[in-house]
Amino acid sequence: MKEELKIQAISLRKHGYSLREISLKLNISKSTVSLWVRSLPLNKFATQRLGNTMVAARAKAIESKRLKKEAISLDIFEKVKKEINSIKRSFVLDKIFCSLLFWGEGSKGGSDLRIINSDPNLIRAFLILLRSSFDLDENKFRAILHLHQYHNIKKQKKYWSEITGLPTKSFSIYLKPNTGKNKKNDYPGCISLRYYDYKVALELKDYYKLFSESLRD
Repeated sequence: MKEELKIQAISLRKHGYSLREISLKLNISKSTVSLWVRSLPLNKFATQRLGNTMVAARAKAIESKRLKKEAISLDIFEKVKKEINSIKRSFVLDKIFCSLLFWGEGSKGGSDLRIINSDPNLIRAFLILLRSSFDLDENKFRAILHLHQYHNIKKQKKYWSEITGLPTKSFSIYLKPNTGKNKKNDYPGCISLRYYDYKVALELKDYYKLFSESLRD
C-alpha cells in the first residue's frame, strides 16, 4: 500500500502537482510526500504547472488575507462608531478634548494660542471645540498659510477659509521653497492658526495639565 502511494505521488509530481495537492489527493502528510519526491527532476510542463499553481495559491492567500482584514476593519469601525455615537457632549468635555488637541499640536510658548497642522479635519475639530468652549472674539484670529510655490494662493485661501470659518483677509502667506520634484497635488499646505488671548491659551494649558494629573488617581 505504501509503495503504491509512493508511485502515485511520484507520478503526480511529474505532472506538476504541488506537495500540498499530492498530500490532499492521497491523504498523506506533506513531509512524507516531500521525502518521496525531493530528488525527482521536473520536466518543463511540470515546472510550468507547479509555478502556475503556486502563483494561484499565493493570489488566493493574498485575497483571503485582504478580505479578512476588511472584515476586521469593518467590525472595528462599527464598534468605534457605536461608542462615538454614545458620547454625550458637554461644555467641560469639549474643553478637555480641545485642550488635548492643543497639548499635542499647539505651541506651548508665547502669550497667545497657536496651533499648526496640515490636517484640515484636525484644524476643523479644534476650532469647533474651541468655539464651543470659549466666548471668542473672532477678530482676534489670524492665520499663516505655509504653502509651496506651486500652490494657487487664492484657491488655498478659499479652501482654508471654508475649513476654519475665517475670512480670507485673516490669512497671510509664507511661501516655502520647492524644487517641484516632490510636488503633492492634494497637499493643502500647512496652517498656523493663532488666537491672540493669553487667557484662553493659559486655561487650555491648565486643563490638559490638571486632566492628565487626575488620571494618576
